[in-house]
Amino acid sequence: MQNDLIQTFVDDLVMQAGFKHLTPEKEVEYKSNLAALVSKKMGIEMMKELKEGDVEEYLDLIEKEPAPEQLYQFFKSKIANLDEKVVEILKNFRIQFLEDLIDAKNMSQN
Repeated sequence: MQNDLIQTFVDDLVMQAGFKHLTPEKEVEYKSNLAALVSKKMGIEMMKELKEGDVEEYLDLIEKEPAPEQLYQFFKSKIANLDEKVVEILKNFRIQFLEDLIDAKNMSQN
C-alpha cells in the first residue's frame, strides 16, 4: 500500500513538474530516485513522531529489512492520525519540490 502511494505520488509530481523531455529510461530512473527520496523524507518525519522507546524498536525493525507494508503497520501502531500526517508530509514535499524547480529554472535563465 505505502509503495503504491509513493509511486502514484511520484508519477503525479513528475507529470505536474512537466518533465516531458526525459527519455523513457531516464524517466524510470528519475522516478525511482525521487521515490527513494520521498521514502526517506517520510521515514525521517515519522521518526520525529516516535517516542524514545519506539525509536529503538524501529531501529531493530529496520535491521531486519522489513517490507514497506510492515513499516507502515509499525508506524500506524505508534503514531496517531498517521494517514493525515502522511498526506501533510506529501503535500509539503510537493510544494517544496515545485518551488525548488521554479527557483532552478529561474537561476538557469539568468
